Amino acid sequence: MIRSAIAAVFLATALPATSAFAEDWKDAAIARIPQSHPMVVDASWGQNGSLRLYVEDNGYNRDGLAETACGSLKYIEGSPPSKFVIVRVFNAGSADAEKGSEMLGYGECTL
Repeated sequence: MIRSAIAAVFLATALPATSAFAEDWKDAAIARIPQSHPMVVDASWGQNGSLRLYVEDNGYNRDGLAETACGSLKYIEGSPPSKFVIVRVFNAGSADAEKGSEMLGYGECTL
């Protein structure tokens, strides 16, 4: 009886903190990626753990940047272990609300 009461209190207090901590990790990633990869002019999280990076198009494929950024997410404090992340790199110059952006690179990783 006492164990189940303690477990209920623990879960009630731990879940909101875990959710907030997850958001802190995502915010830290958005702040850190452009610092460690200067060609990234903007970054944002999309649906279901999809990281969107925006760069100026230099005519080259950016799969390598996507893979490198994906790998660097593992080193951000609070990154959830075994989280599957997709990183897409888009042309910052082609951002259009109606047509979308031109994708320049793609990478996947499990943290």
